[in-house]
Amino acid sequence: MVSSTSLVHVFNTLPQTSNQIGLLFIYFSIYFIYIIFIILLYFYLFYYLFILLFITIHFNYYYSFTLSIHSYIQYIYTYIILYTINCSYSELYLLFITIHSKLYIILYIIQFILYLQYFIYYTIFYFILYTIIYTILYN
Repeated sequence: MVSSTSLVHVFNTLPQTSNQIGLLFIYFSIYFIYIIFIILLYFYLFYYLFILLFITIHFNYYYSFTLSIHSYIQYIYTYIILYTINCSYSELYLLFITIHSKLYIILYIIQFILYLQYFIYYTIFYFILYTIIYTILYN
């Protein structure tokens, strides 16, 4: 059981000055932006995995599978770029070449970001757990 004195101590350690409240607001805004980024990353990953599943269902051979992946991704990026920016077809073609050459690098970066996300979640969880244990034992 947590005693009332330790809860009072926890509430008294909350930020009191405007400078500390401003820093707390900056921290929570950065964390909110991070959560939005992770949600968008999950949407991108699920969309990409859905495309891969759709392609594997409709194509059986490896050669047609790789060709269909490139054509489908090229179609998606054409759709996105044509509705976001105005550029010529040659610029689109150069952009597709760079996207296809760096596609696996992008996937490795996404995998690294997911591992980093798990690391951040575990560090926050253990920090909160150790803080609760410290306040229970020493207050």
